Amino acid sequence: MPSLLRTVLAAAFLLVAPLFAAPPELKTVGNQVLADGQPILLRGLNVPSLEWNAEGQALFRLLDGALNEWNANIIRLPVSVKFWFGREDTKERGADEAYRWLVDQVIAKAAAKNAYVLLDYHHYRAPDADAVAFWKSAAARYKNNPAVLFGLFNEPHGITWDVWQKGGPVEYLDKKKNETVRFESVGLQALIDTVRELGARNVVVVGGLEWSYDLTGIAKGYALDQRDGNGLIYDAHIYNWKRNWMGKVMCVADKHPILVGEWGADTRDIPGTGTHAAKLEAPDVWVKAFLGFAQKHELHWTAWSFHPRAGPHVIDRYDMIPTPYFGAFVKAALAGEKFDDYQTR
Repeated sequence: MPSLLRTVLAAAFLLVAPLFAAPPELKTVGNQVLADGQPILLRGLNVPSLEWNAEGQALFRLLDGALNEWNANIIRLPVSVKFWFGREDTKERGADEAYRWLVDQVIAKAAAKNAYVLLDYHHYRAPDADAVAFWKSAAARYKNNPAVLFGLFNEPHGITWDVWQKGGPVEYLDKKKNETVRFESVGLQALIDTVRELGARNVVVVGGLEWSYDLTGIAKGYALDQRDGNGLIYDAHIYNWKRNWMGKVMCVADKHPILVGEWGADTRDIPGTGTHAAKLEAPDVWVKAFLGFAQKHELHWTAWSFHPRAGPHVIDRYDMIPTPYFGAFVKAALAGEKFDDYQTR
């Protein structure tokens, strides 16, 4: 389909789709998430690939499985700014329009199943001018769409809480290039301000430090102002090498909703983490303990990941058969099974 025609059709579809299919609007009150005034637990899956491939990989096949076979009521959808704006390896004409059209379709398909999409700006360390540009575009496109939550920044790390909140200079060593990188971060509050200034009331989701694990600064004066929108959820990523869940994550649970935007365990080593699977607790034991913990504390979550190329693996093939040490328990939990062996790590 020519890119211009596709863009026109997508824009028209976005205008009429909410008339036919949309889940209830979400709002946060205290530490609860409400849908049409009633408490709701958001539980689902990450469906990645759009962050590394402008066309996705088995995207709609996996989305259909996540919504229909696995009963997810929320999909976390990682996206990349370079594809959104057609940069780098997507320089062909209309690539940005085609990419945004794919995101439109994911949202529409989820909304038709009464499910939500957490649009995840899948970048690392600290938000910069690119993040502002992305949210100006995406928030204008999806503002007040009841199916869309805004995941403002994937995994902040290597910065102070002051820079996390307000912005400031960032400096780090790029080990691959063996060179020092410097840039000015805008901070997370600026991203909230960006979407609110556009009139977008959508619930925003914000991760803490330590690769979106540590929420302690929020309890110590660095909480963000969600600026009169529908609310804010804090995001914590918990993997089986993370410790002190109560201290690092639950420290804000009495005041704010918490969504564990990524979590999981694997039988294989996870590149880049510095951990070795053989030295960690058996993944099936850890996964059941986490699910018991999440159920006890009524945490929202999206398991990582519903794609065979991105571990830890809920599935390891495109047939969507769950991995026995992780995916089987995720699928059971999404079907309503209770995990009573509550433990923390």
